[in-house]
Amino acid sequence: MALPSPVGDTDTTPSPPDTPTSMPKIDGLQLPTHTTEASTYIPPPMDEEEMEELSDIILPSLPLQGGQKTMVLHPTPPTLPFSPSVPETSEEEDLHTELEVTETNRSIVCVHAPSAQNTTPYFTPTPEGGFPSIHLLHAASSFDYIDQAIINAWIQVGGPKFLVRIFDYDGKDHENMNAVITQRIRNTVAEIMNTHNLGPINVRVTSPSPTNGKDAKEFPKTFLVFDIPTEVMDMVIHQRIWSSQEIMIEARPFISHELPTTFFCLNGFTTTNENSVRKAIYNTWTSPQILENIVVILEKSEIPLDRCYDAAMYLCDSISVKFVDYKGQKAISLPCFNIYAKCPSNRPKIWTSLGATLMTIHYPTPLDGKGISIPFTTCSLCHSIGHPNGLCRFPDLPLWNGPKHKNKSAKYTPKVWGKVKDARRV
Repeated sequence: MALPSPVGDTDTTPSPPDTPTSMPKIDGLQLPTHTTEASTYIPPPMDEEEMEELSDIILPSLPLQGGQKTMVLHPTPPTLPFSPSVPETSEEEDLHTELEVTETNRSIVCVHAPSAQNTTPYFTPTPEGGFPSIHLLHAASSFDYIDQAIINAWIQVGGPKFLVRIFDYDGKDHENMNAVITQRIRNTVAEIMNTHNLGPINVRVTSPSPTNGKDAKEFPKTFLVFDIPTEVMDMVIHQRIWSSQEIMIEARPFISHELPTTFFCLNGFTTTNENSVRKAIYNTWTSPQILENIVVILEKSEIPLDRCYDAAMYLCDSISVKFVDYKGQKAISLPCFNIYAKCPSNRPKIWTSLGATLMTIHYPTPLDGKGISIPFTTCSLCHSIGHPNGLCRFPDLPLWNGPKHKNKSAKYTPKVWGKVKDARRV
């Protein structure tokens, strides 16, 4: 299956930002390490009756190497029997590898209109258990729709740097809003510094330009922050969500080697039971033909050939499902399910190939209908895939001072691909 080419350069190439000056370290500030990939949903444990049904009727016993058999009943995968290696490549090579598969990854998204902004003067405190997950469509989603020349200039910026995505912002009025947003980001960092009694810093913020310039139909929502002490950058990324008086932002590392766990969204089932849907997916992925296809894809990765079968089973064991209660006309329920799994490879192309293969399959059940893949929905508030604006969890947080729901119901009818065989990721 052909992979898309990276976004081409435009005729106008901006000069790279000035090399940032060396910033002094801040004594006494110790921060926990941060992670970038949010945890996925884990369905509740099954009772004895469901376990018996699963054991005797639904899940087959699968042969493993050495003649043993296994039966996986849990959505949490075991520890990988090997450690996928991180490629020894430069930051620019890593980013371009992820960007290679972005164009068609973006083709499986359906975007909603933005809602009005409503803020209060204080940062929303981190809730118990942390802020809700913001799932990415692909590893380089933060760079979507940014002109390639701008990305190249950002790569050349040395020193600590991180990305900021703006809540409730569609980027359409970027020519007027870029200056406003960059100043508000600087104000937010200054407020963070003041809150922690760290003193002033001259942080720099640069804005994106869209691919195709004035003819662009999609617009970037990501800004670059640099000329900032490492300790301050780590603190901002660790909290991740900053909802201030002026602006609501999500902070992310400039580049991450962690792949998303989102694979695709299914509708067509007549049940809202996540365990039933997970059984259907597990049965399909572990069927001989599909499992062989998964193994063939993994054989092209960094995983040793003699461990690809185990890696394929690891992928199947890691399946988790999240029910999304979409509403159609007259509040008719249109159940959809986001499907998550942990890719055993660290290679973006392998993750994309797995998604392209597994999203084109039908997922039948004996009694609960047949699941087929549909485009992801993107929330206009937090920019996470997998839910519409009306089901965004951020406005329901205690003391949330960011944008609110326009209404509490998700009035959206998911659209099915024209032909399932034409649905693809690469």
